Amino acid sequence: PPLRGRYRDLEMLVSPPPSQGFVLEEALAAIERLGVDPDPVGDDVATIAAVLAAASADRDQHLADPDAMTLPVSALLEDGHIAVLCDSVRAGPAAHVSARRRGGVSGDGDTIALVTADVDGWGVSLIQSLYDSFGSGIMEPSTGVILHDRGACFTLEPGHPNELAAGQRPAHTLMPVAVQQGGRLAGLAGTMGGHAQPQIDLMTLVRSFDLGMDPGDAVSAPRWLVGGMEPVVDDAWVLCESDLPRSAKDRLAAAGFRVESTDPNDRTVGHAMLLRLDGDAVRAASDPRSDAGALAS
Repeated sequence: PPLRGRYRDLEMLVSPPPSQGFVLEEALAAIERLGVDPDPVGDDVATIAAVLAAASADRDQHLADPDAMTLPVSALLEDGHIAVLCDSVRAGPAAHVSARRRGGVSGDGDTIALVTADVDGWGVSLIQSLYDSFGSGIMEPSTGVILHDRGACFTLEPGHPNELAAGQRPAHTLMPVAVQQGGRLAGLAGTMGGHAQPQIDLMTLVRSFDLGMDPGDAVSAPRWLVGGMEPVVDDAWVLCESDLPRSAKDRLAAAGFRVESTDPNDRTVGHAMLLRLDGDAVRAASDPRSDAGALAS
């Protein structure tokens, strides 16, 4: 069953551990508790970045096969823990720096997100991934299915809940999202983006549901990512598309984040897909950073 978290009048449904989906719910809960402007390029952009850094640090410390987690994800989403996270955010970005890396390999990756729905309120958010380059390079001969290499996300750190062990599933990044409003399906989201998927989905959903942006504008707007797509934030840096407003870059830098730039519409900030259902209308958008397409009628 999915994890269900509240954000304003929305219910966010995400995949449970070993997926990192809870990071989205934890970050949204903290943003709402702090009472900040949720606009990803607004006055409180640095606070949002600190929230995402803190929630990502929780992921890197605790996420694993649910049978191996020493702190259940329900504890990470409790009001008391969200309050502690908010207190740490007020201390600034340096409070969330971590030297831990869970492993992982670099490369172009092979991940897609797909969302679809009908006017009766049935929908699917699906993410397919081989993880890195071309997966494990092993094909199951009777089906032609290429096997992934998500085992790269295990850690060899002794005692870590995500330590490589027999019969254990690795922590992973894939996190399809469904949004309900008033008991009805209101949206579906998904993205390519490695460990930054919660950040990308947060920006897409906030822009669409909070700021009222059309799905096409929400997925194409300039993005920034704390730590890029890396598994862990090992210093306080943010990757920004160069067309991000100067005011947002200045606020991030003033808060102590090291700001690095990449080209506009760059795949290194992910490929977001978003679908909204408003009554009988279905609106869909694909990311201009990808080779995908969208169709609605």
